[in-house]
Amino acid sequence: MLGKLIKYEWKNTAKVCGSLILFLVIMTSVSCLIFCLPSMSDFLLGDSSSGFTPMLILKIMLLVLYIFAMIGVVYGALIYLGVHFFKSMYSDRGYLTHTLPVNSHQLLISKTLVAGIWYLLITAVMLLSIVALILTIGGKVMSLEGMNIFEELAANWDDIIYAIESVLGAGIVKEALLYLLQIIIGAFCSMMILFGAITIGQLSSKHKVMMSIISYFAITVALQIISSLVMIPITFYTTQQMIQEVNVTMSMTTTPTYTISILINLITAIVLYFLSNYIITRKLNLE
Repeated sequence: MLGKLIKYEWKNTAKVCGSLILFLVIMTSVSCLIFCLPSMSDFLLGDSSSGFTPMLILKIMLLVLYIFAMIGVVYGALIYLGVHFFKSMYSDRGYLTHTLPVNSHQLLISKTLVAGIWYLLITAVMLLSIVALILTIGGKVMSLEGMNIFEELAANWDDIIYAIESVLGAGIVKEALLYLLQIIIGAFCSMMILFGAITIGQLSSKHKVMMSIISYFAITVALQIISSLVMIPITFYTTQQMIQEVNVTMSMTTTPTYTISILINLITAIVLYFLSNYIITRKLNLE
């Protein structure tokens, strides 16, 4: 039955989430195409002698629009998935949902799993979009100097990896895998935190939506405070190392930061999962 729930949930969210991903792809394609135009050379090389031409202004506006579009898609997906969860679980549609021959664990797992996958896909497409735009702009700048960005990357790949690892103070594969793990776990934990906050909001008899919003912001602020407090010893340690003129690498900060972030998100998601399950089974109020 869990498989059917996942399939049904995926089908119900595919239209909006798929549209957001399609919008990202179109926005990226248009942005890369426009930044490839010859008239972009003055802007990319910092030559303002030609003044602010209409095309230059258009491209600056496009870059600003692109940044806001990235932000809008991420928060738009978050809001949509939260609203979808609320409507399917605690609105009038919730009556039908809770009459299905499934338990609360299956409902929570199916909704969190599907929402997490969508959020992860949107994040992945967004990161690829940023990389594509950077390569496009970088390629345009280098082409103006008579160079090909892909040929230069291929010819200097070993030196680039060595330089990055020197700054990190650790293997680039290790850091990349740790960052990837944080993104994957973070996507599903973010959904559970969102759904947990919405479920807590249902304890209010008259202001469920407002209570859900307040709960979400309270949880996220609390997580930020806890993360900051936990990071204090690490920051103090690296500062002491720098004072003592010890070679401090970026990985001395990033590795503990990623690890702590993963652990805090996991613990919070697990606590909210069982709390949500308890509220659904013992305190559900659809009035």
